[in-house]
Amino acid sequence: MKHIAGLDQSPQQRPRRAYYVDLTMATTGGYIPAVATESQPGFTSMSGNGALASPWVWGPTLEQARQQAAEANTELGLSEADVRQIVLSSFAAQSG
Repeated sequence: MKHIAGLDQSPQQRPRRAYYVDLTMATTGGYIPAVATESQPGFTSMSGNGALASPWVWGPTLEQARQQAAEANTELGLSEADVRQIVLSSFAAQSG
């Protein structure tokens, strides 16, 4: 059996990820969400990857974009408290 790094870890051992939206992510038609990774600095913008990729746009209002983020995080099995912890740990890692 071939070993693939990371696949033998339980979900509790991998950093959790959460969707996040704030005012700075505004674009034409809504907001481009980002993904925060637990205890890692910065966010990954869902702005597309590659010449033919399009960004994710949630909204059109900030309230609607945040609701879409909440729904996506719920699908990941994250509570609101989990999301706050993940996002704050990302902010803390940037300043540390």
